[in-house]
Amino acid sequence: MSSILDLINNLDRSKRILVIGHKKPDTDTIFSSYLMSKVLQSLGYDALYAVLDGEKISEDCTKQVMDNFDYSPFILDKKDIFKYNYFLTDHNDVNQSIGDASLVLGAIDHHPDAGMVNVIVTSYVSTCLAIYDMCSSFYDFSDYEKNLVYIASMDDSTYGLNARYKDSDKALIKKMGFDETFDGMLEKYFIATDMSDKLKAYNENGFKAYDFNGIKFVSTYLKLLNLDYLEDYRKFIYESTENILGLYIDMKSLKTYTFLRYNEHYLERSYDFIAPRSTVVLNNTLAYLRSVYEQDI
Repeated sequence: MSSILDLINNLDRSKRILVIGHKKPDTDTIFSSYLMSKVLQSLGYDALYAVLDGEKISEDCTKQVMDNFDYSPFILDKKDIFKYNYFLTDHNDVNQSIGDASLVLGAIDHHPDAGMVNVIVTSYVSTCLAIYDMCSSFYDFSDYEKNLVYIASMDDSTYGLNARYKDSDKALIKKMGFDETFDGMLEKYFIATDMSDKLKAYNENGFKAYDFNGIKFVSTYLKLLNLDYLEDYRKFIYESTENILGLYIDMKSLKTYTFLRYNEHYLERSYDFIAPRSTVVLNNTLAYLRSVYEQDI
């Protein structure tokens, strides 16, 4: 795909396009689907940003979203999925949203490529930042919309602390007129994972289901300010009955611990930095699994 404008200009106009992010929507998913819908509307498309009925904002992102955004998406009833065409943001695996690739006209994402056609996979720290950089030549982003890009990038870079946040991302944040260090934002917005029901947290926090050409597993994570649940979470992952990748992020020491159970294989890694699941952790996990199974999974 030569450019996002080429992709957009070739979209089918016969039906309404719903711009949709992944299940258990986080800040980048919500804001990127909204921004992409506005870009499409500016070019004459009947487009709305949407979420699947019953999907709630990820708990650790609620304050970020509600403080900065009038959240009023089109609510998509699952029985009506076939009435629309779709443009995906912040994911490129239909199993994370509508479940049918034949309805997808295109996608923009910053996660590993799941093999779908008409996908623009980028290395930006957030999908919002990718949309801003790729579309600003033909779409005039308002100050309100630029702030959404900033907040989404803050969240996906873990307040500028994770390894995914590159100099090129920082330059774009500065170009928009914001502080690229996100000074004071962690204190304002960070919400540790709610551990009042630890099994719910282990099973649901940050949940995603992945399918990379037959390599299928689910993933959850914990973001805490201590290591109080580390051993118990490791035990939960290793005793799981499904293939699962778990991340334990200690925001106090700025370290990340990952645990993988895949069939009869177990893998544990630690990183002396905030390792982003969407790139570093997933890429290392896929490299390990492909080496073990020689891509015959």
